Amino acid sequence: MVPAMEKRIEEINRLIKFFPGERGRELWIGTLVQDFIGIYNDLFEELPGYVRYTFLERFGEFIERELKEIKELRSAYGKEFEKIREAKDALELAQVRKTLTRITGKLFEKTYAVMETHEFCTQYHDHLTQQAVRLVEASLRKEKGKPRGQYAWIRMGSAGREEQTLTADQDHLLVYERAEDASYFRRFSERMVSGLEKIGFAQCLGDTMATNPRWRGTFSEWKKRIKEMTQKEEEQIGLMILMDAKYSAGDPELAQQFIQMVRKETLETRGFLREFAKTATLMPVALTLFRRFKTERSGKHKGKFNAKLEGWMPLVMTTLVFALKYGVLDTNTVKRIRALEKQGHFEPDFSANLQEAYFMLTRVKILKQIAALKEHRKPDYYVNPNDLPPKQRQKLHEALLCVDQLKRIAYSSFHLSAADIRGV
Repeated sequence: MVPAMEKRIEEINRLIKFFPGERGRELWIGTLVQDFIGIYNDLFEELPGYVRYTFLERFGEFIERELKEIKELRSAYGKEFEKIREAKDALELAQVRKTLTRITGKLFEKTYAVMETHEFCTQYHDHLTQQAVRLVEASLRKEKGKPRGQYAWIRMGSAGREEQTLTADQDHLLVYERAEDASYFRRFSERMVSGLEKIGFAQCLGDTMATNPRWRGTFSEWKKRIKEMTQKEEEQIGLMILMDAKYSAGDPELAQQFIQMVRKETLETRGFLREFAKTATLMPVALTLFRRFKTERSGKHKGKFNAKLEGWMPLVMTTLVFALKYGVLDTNTVKRIRALEKQGHFEPDFSANLQEAYFMLTRVKILKQIAALKEHRKPDYYVNPNDLPPKQRQKLHEALLCVDQLKRIAYSSFHLSAADIRGV
């Protein structure tokens, strides 16, 4: 590629990702087209006409083929998505999910578009869950009738942040109005978790699911539970999980009341945010003292590091802490970063670098998931930096440096001491 064009594409690509709104994207794409036309005219200005003709003919074939493949994948996604509402049981939903995952994976391999992949995965995962709710409600209606009060099925984790990728487990809770419905919602939760597992959503290893009585209860029970959780240091992770809560199914008004109550009770607890910051900054980043890649020294993953746990996770959790501190209501990580920049808490360059770090680390996650799905195994997120092309290795290193910088800013912003944080 012409060096000038390569540099310009990188610049425009960065602007398109960070510039909000469809109109903004249209303007930048128009700029990119004009730049390409200018470089094309300069490149072929003194070359014979047949060279220009042959180039255009072959480039046209490439564009036609590329557009055809992307349009076909998008069309296939739309047709398969429509089948969700028609599914009669969990097995039918499982087949739809499998097909949609395969299509979305292929689209990602064509575009490497992280935000679009989040959008697609979150969309069909949500609708699969909502259809599962309808099926469970219908089956229980025949056996036990309807509950006396309203309820809300609430998602958390990547689902709550609208950051779903190709592989996802279950992270959810249930809140309901009336205590006399306890038996109904115990059965409801059991059938939902079983149904979601059949559809393809693995059970949460940490048992953050509505089948666990700790993650199910009336509104008043939840309010009491949250108060108790804020008083216990060992509940920090659970409370952090709740900060990404978002409505999934049931009564949206009850869900909103619950989410507002959780935030109010939690954030009004003295010293809570500082404890959150301590938890987030204790998460390791795969860098040595000299800012080189820190990898496993022995064992199965020798020479590798876990890009999810030692890069992506500390970025997401530390961003959450800043969002809570400054009253950002968005649950999506990229939206949180942009809101913090807009409020003046993150410098524009740092915000752009942090978003780039998020895209890079998430890209690693998705590519690992695609490889695992092709091999019919569970994904792991271990990466050997030496196996990467130089440019990717550099970008991954820059991403980790940016996450480390974010942690250090948090360390200062929340006035943490060496006694609070070890190894920072």
